[in-house]
Amino acid sequence: MKLAYRPPYNWNRVLNYLQPRLITGVEHIDATSYYRTFCIANSVGHFSISHLDKENSLLLEIQMDKPLAIPEIIVRVQHQFDLFANPKLIYSVFKDDSKLQSLIKNNPGVRVPGCWDGYELSIRAIAGQQVSVQAASTVTSRIAAEFGETVAINSELKYLFPSPEKLANAQPECFSMPRARAQSIIDFSQAIVDGKIAMDSVQSASLFIDRIQKIKGIGPWTANYIAMRHLKYIDAFPQADLGLLKALNLSGKNGKKHLLEYASHWKPFRSYATFLLWNSLAP
Repeated sequence: MKLAYRPPYNWNRVLNYLQPRLITGVEHIDATSYYRTFCIANSVGHFSISHLDKENSLLLEIQMDKPLAIPEIIVRVQHQFDLFANPKLIYSVFKDDSKLQSLIKNNPGVRVPGCWDGYELSIRAIAGQQVSVQAASTVTSRIAAEFGETVAINSELKYLFPSPEKLANAQPECFSMPRARAQSIIDFSQAIVDGKIAMDSVQSASLFIDRIQKIKGIGPWTANYIAMRHLKYIDAFPQADLGLLKALNLSGKNGKKHLLEYASHWKPFRSYATFLLWNSLAP
């Protein structure tokens, strides 16, 4: 089926962002498409999504045993690939920023990649604290292989990502990471199981950010990153991000303060400005 978007849409940039962050065995990307496993309403399946450039659409192909879940899959994919964004409106807010205008000219159609599942994204974000993108993907892929259900759809898609219940009952030493970070994953998972944290995609972003920071080991950057990609909080802003400081040539002890002040005129689309600047640092 075809899922429409408002052009322009930089499909290759979205794939390039997702590629190094893939959870091996759960997700896969080739030259043109994204693939992943899923389980919705006890129905296991997988899907692929590719770009129909001339039709301003993405092509979604689903294989599963219970078609009743298809409407939810469509909504999740639209969310994951930011298909509801309005580039014209977003860029109008950045019209007086010469730096962003230059980036938009070189990279039209920027999107903020969402996620298929907020819990999965959160585990990857927590696991990725203070390590490289590649290391975070390696560790999260190990979590999927160790704790996830095996589905063996093909050589690339082998696992379902584990549930909060599964990781809440794990022991810290079972994770290939520092014990404190493993405990954060366990505590976060337990908070979801206990209903203290909800992963609904429609909720107050500010309350969500505040609530998950009560978990020891989850700080403002991680909380805002999760809100940006899971809740589609368009004004999420990881103000202490070193990449943003580098992209804007801000340094020194007042760099973070200056960044926050500078970004104030990007409201309410600071998440899109963030991705424009992150993309500018990509090779």
